[in-house]
Amino acid sequence: NKGMIYNCHVTASLNGYSFIGGLAGLNEGRIELSGTNVKISTATGYAIGGLVGFNSFEKRRQGYIGSCYSNSEISANEYIGGLVGVNSGNIEASFTIVNIIGKTFIGGLVGYNYGLNNLSNSELSLYSVRNCYSMGVIYGLPECDFIGGLIGLHQNLPVANCYSTCKVIAAENYYIHSLVGGIG
Repeated sequence: NKGMIYNCHVTASLNGYSFIGGLAGLNEGRIELSGTNVKISTATGYAIGGLVGFNSFEKRRQGYIGSCYSNSEISANEYIGGLVGVNSGNIEASFTIVNIIGKTFIGGLVGYNYGLNNLSNSELSLYSVRNCYSMGVIYGLPECDFIGGLIGLHQNLPVANCYSTCKVIAAENYYIHSLVGGIG
């Protein structure tokens, strides 16, 4: 998506490899007032999200997700999020209900949340995660790490007014937390 998705709702079962999302695999545009009820299964891959696989920010294209939800059941390996698998864009006023099974970089809302280097303070304030929450259950497989009820791994991007009630059950105890698995 490089345009606008508004008031769209999807119920689906998906499988594939990378950039899998209930509504979009890659978002460089705007998604508002939309939601998904999805079941996603993949043995390997990258950027798996209940709504969007990869919500991307680049100087000319800014991925924005606002007032959206995902009710998702996801079984995958890494970079898994109940709403977004990998995020460098803006997410606000959104929520998830999840049942996730995976190994690393898993979050009830976002699996891997990062900001780009060399952004000005005004740009950083535009690209963040705000006023969001997640609930449900996340199961970490053996040798798992970076699992959080809200965000799996978080780097360089503001997060404000968010919470999680996700229950995180992990076979290992490396960077596992009820809110953010790891900050780096």
